[in-house]
Amino acid sequence: DYYGVVTQLHEALELYSSLEEKFDAEDVEGTLTDVAAELKKLPGLHDALWDLFKEVKHKSDEEAYELALESKDKRNEFYSRLSSFCRVLKIALSSIHWVSATSAEQSARYKQDAAFFQNLRGSVKIRYAEEIDYRDYEKQIQKMLNTYVQADEIIQVVEPVNIFEREAFEKEVEKMQTDRAKADAIANRTKKTITEKMEEDPFFYRKLSSLLQQAIDDYKAQRISEAEYLMKVKEVLEQTRGGNTQEAPDLLRNRDLSRALFGAIKEHLANPILQDALLMDRSSNKSPKALSPAELENVIVEVACAMEDIVRSHAVVRWRENSNAQNRMRNDLDDFLYGLQKEQGIPLSFGQMDAILESVLRIAIHRTDDV
Repeated sequence: DYYGVVTQLHEALELYSSLEEKFDAEDVEGTLTDVAAELKKLPGLHDALWDLFKEVKHKSDEEAYELALESKDKRNEFYSRLSSFCRVLKIALSSIHWVSATSAEQSARYKQDAAFFQNLRGSVKIRYAEEIDYRDYEKQIQKMLNTYVQADEIIQVVEPVNIFEREAFEKEVEKMQTDRAKADAIANRTKKTITEKMEEDPFFYRKLSSLLQQAIDDYKAQRISEAEYLMKVKEVLEQTRGGNTQEAPDLLRNRDLSRALFGAIKEHLANPILQDALLMDRSSNKSPKALSPAELENVIVEVACAMEDIVRSHAVVRWRENSNAQNRMRNDLDDFLYGLQKEQGIPLSFGQMDAILESVLRIAIHRTDDV
């Protein structure tokens, strides 16, 4: 067994035997683990883990455990305590002295609880749409579970499935045992997607975020049932998947960037004074004539399309890192907005023009298409 490594083995043994002679205690402190001292921590770590769920009345109600971890701070504390407990349990299960000195009943309790809480950890990661940090998901803990613990199923914690992967996402949601758990999983994953895509189309995604939060608040206030909660979050999920196409004007169906600009510009022009100006017949020198909502919409569509054309005219390769291209884009957009004010009589203040300009550039920069 030691063929070819005798020299290294001899050196290692020499070093080990000289530890007491050549090193002070502080020099090697933390290098070795006192197994006996670690094993003494196990009961306390076990109790600390259960202490997080002292308010759960029915210990067999898995849903109650998941709801008890709704707070992110409490989930982080749970993950930390679980990791500490499992780490020491692994040491214990590897210790002949501990195994022989511990009753079979107590050992089984520790192992069953480790499996239960690891399963709970997987469930809440899915339910609350948390990113997985593999640094805190120790491979040794999984190996310990596989080696020492018999369980029907342990949920493997993996990278959350994207909501656009329909089939895989549906399978993940179906693992949830109740309508509320399914609704929470959908709501939190959809909320995460909305947050990630917010800068691509702020007007659209803010609206979806509001709808989603309203559904969550209505359920918590008991204004809607679990089934209604699930139905509402599914509706927001489908709108998020579909993008801003259903409510967009027909002229923008095939202009993804213009749809996003349309919402942002419309939001900036929501000022009543600006609306009155836009509602005038700009082609007439006579008395102002009110435009219909459809005609007003067309005006904003024209503005959005014109601004997209300006953006694309300067969108050279890697323009997002090219300050000169951005400056040219900014100047032309600024001239266009000034023209709306000067030539078409739309009373835009310089502050409003700057706000529209910054919104347009920010949206263009964050798009994932070929702009």
